[in-house]
Amino acid sequence: MKKLLFVTLMVFGLAVNAQDIEFGAKSGLSFSNLNIKNAFGAQSFDSSTNFHFGGVVEFKLSEKFSVQPELLFSRQGNVAIFKGGTGVVMMDFEDKTRLDYLNVPVMLKYYFIKKISVEVGPQIGVLLSAKSIIDDKSIPGDTQEKRDIKDHIESIDFGVNFGVGSKLENGINFGLRYNLGVTDIVKSDENTLKNRVFQVFLGYNF
Repeated sequence: MKKLLFVTLMVFGLAVNAQDIEFGAKSGLSFSNLNIKNAFGAQSFDSSTNFHFGGVVEFKLSEKFSVQPELLFSRQGNVAIFKGGTGVVMMDFEDKTRLDYLNVPVMLKYYFIKKISVEVGPQIGVLLSAKSIIDDKSIPGDTQEKRDIKDHIESIDFGVNFGVGSKLENGINFGLRYNLGVTDIVKSDENTLKNRVFQVFLGYNF
């Protein structure tokens, strides 16, 4: 809560000192994974393709610098693959972790070339839902089973974003961003999970 209050006060201060303010919206694909220190018994882990969308406000502090707070819905997670077994008992299933967040990144943007910027900034994420979707591939047919795991995941996630973007004269903008989660999001002393998300986005500033 203190971190959210700090971000709110910082954005308010920027609004007072900004030379110009632009509002916008963005959406795109997210390629997410989880940094795992304990394998949970899985043989391998794959990233999952998800999505994100939301609104942005860009406060222009000068010709070169601006600060851009955002409010984004972001679906994240990964896929754990379990295979193996001995004799007549074989194991072949996938466990997809699906985490839905309301993320608030605050990006410092530097326009090193006109309309092309690099960006860096902190991000706070509020967990909306957490599901484990198990698909047993050893059994024919639809065998998916969904489990609510929100009680096992931390409600707040903190990370750092790095990115690059381009904004055209007509307001259309696009770019790439990488989110490095620094919070251990699992409520366990035996395992460690941290979010890793690569985003490709397209947006429009009014």
